Amino acid sequence: MSIIGNDISRYQGNVNFEQMKAAGSKFVYIRLGYGYTKDKKFEEYKQQAKLSGMLWGTYWVPTSTARVQNLLDAYFALSGGEWGDLPPAIDVETDGLGLGLFKMWHDQTRVLWEKTLPRNTADIRKKPTFYTRASHFDRYIDAKKIKAFLGEQCNLWVAHYTYSIDKKPTLPKNWKDYLIHQYSADENGMGAEYGVSSRSIDLDSFNGDEFKFMEWTGLSQMDDLVIDDAIVIPPGDQDQPPNGDISHQEIELTGGVVIHITCPHCKKVIF
Repeated sequence: MSIIGNDISRYQGNVNFEQMKAAGSKFVYIRLGYGYTKDKKFEEYKQQAKLSGMLWGTYWVPTSTARVQNLLDAYFALSGGEWGDLPPAIDVETDGLGLGLFKMWHDQTRVLWEKTLPRNTADIRKKPTFYTRASHFDRYIDAKKIKAFLGEQCNLWVAHYTYSIDKKPTLPKNWKDYLIHQYSADENGMGAEYGVSSRSIDLDSFNGDEFKFMEWTGLSQMDDLVIDDAIVIPPGDQDQPPNGDISHQEIELTGGVVIHITCPHCKKVIF
């Protein structure tokens, strides 16, 4: 099953998050701001996302500057120390940004982000998210040391408008994997379907199954949860394999949450 999400900014106008969820969206990234300026719809979107129960996070677009720490101080002031349910994201679409900004943003953000997480949090959830597209990254941010650092320290959110979740995105050079694929955006005409005023809306596909998604969002650390056909139950309540059949196995996730036993051969969930 594909896991779909959205990312939005003030350009989406009014947003109905209940409609967004009804359309199948499981998560949304909200633009925190651009450089030193907060997105004028951020606070409104944030509160509405919370009320709807939508999993939400923030992304920030840095601007070229020689005063990196001043820019980062503005970023932290804009966020108020609150990034939502999802790991913080940086949106790199501006020329002239270098390793100094990325490394300082990562190091300072991750320290503050990890303070909000339980000790047994999966590594995928600890990593901040780096948004870019191959054509921009390879042209303007081509230092190998930058790519090596980002590849190890951040999850990649890559923009490549294939307009299909089945078509894999082109990745920046030296990146081996990605977490989110922004596969559709301008002129897709799907705004109304996802509950926004704008004609179109960005669509994002999560690269992984429900279990990986639960680790990334922290849902695997909740006591009781149902996601589509995956049933998660508290430790100690799981059923035993029928007749001791060793072909059935138990899957454990971060936080001690146990999924009902699933047979890897017949693919049946044992209740």
